[in-house]
Amino acid sequence: MFMSPGTLPIWVTGLGVLLKRRRPIDLRHLALTYVVLIGFLMASGQSRPDRAVGIYPVLFAAGGLALGSLAATRRWLRFALPAWMGAWALVLLPIGVPLLPPDQLSAYSAALGVVPQIERGEGKRSALPQWFADRLGWDELVHDVSEVRDSLPPDERRGVMFFAPSYGQAGALEWLGRSHGLVPVYSTHNNYHLWGPPPRDPAVAIVIGDRREELEKLFERVELARLHECGRCMPWRNRMPIWIVRGPRVHVAAQWREWRHYE
Repeated sequence: MFMSPGTLPIWVTGLGVLLKRRRPIDLRHLALTYVVLIGFLMASGQSRPDRAVGIYPVLFAAGGLALGSLAATRRWLRFALPAWMGAWALVLLPIGVPLLPPDQLSAYSAALGVVPQIERGEGKRSALPQWFADRLGWDELVHDVSEVRDSLPPDERRGVMFFAPSYGQAGALEWLGRSHGLVPVYSTHNNYHLWGPPPRDPAVAIVIGDRREELEKLFERVELARLHECGRCMPWRNRMPIWIVRGPRVHVAAQWREWRHYE
């Protein structure tokens, strides 16, 4: 599905050609690279299918050359193959290109029975293909966090820090929220962990996500300020709590290494 069924004749032909290719140059290692890679991905049962995308141009090149030579003697291929590919392209175009509004795209994907996802796990399945659902809700997040920040007294507002559960939220606050003054932003996820911890323990902070019982172990006062709504975004980001926390019980810098989250 990631390569489209329309391209299936090309890359399967390319795979067969490379598996048989010994003269004048032995290219079987290219086909075996694909077979071994796909084998590992299938055996793991967890890895993302887009991890294998880089090998397909090799198969397309071999298959295109072989089918091009075949079309010299079988003229019907000159029309049948482009028609096949074009039909699939039209059918799947809204799945890969943002042509439809979210509600219409959701209905279209459901009608096709095709809602491609990249990741697995709780909250990782959406009504939209994930590459669209992951684009939605970031402006709303910045708006919600800005309003929570603006609700603070002026003295707290000046020194507030922002903590996000993932590089997605942290990046959105830094990039889209810079004009709103939503800095500094800290996260323990992936590279953001390497860019922390904050230089001092926060007297007051705005925390996105997390659970009250966990935050109460770390701060003396925990207040639910808002539930972030992002509509057709990824479910795990919808109705995410935004907390105001005060009075740290622990030294953040000392705990930072234990909080790192790499994936």
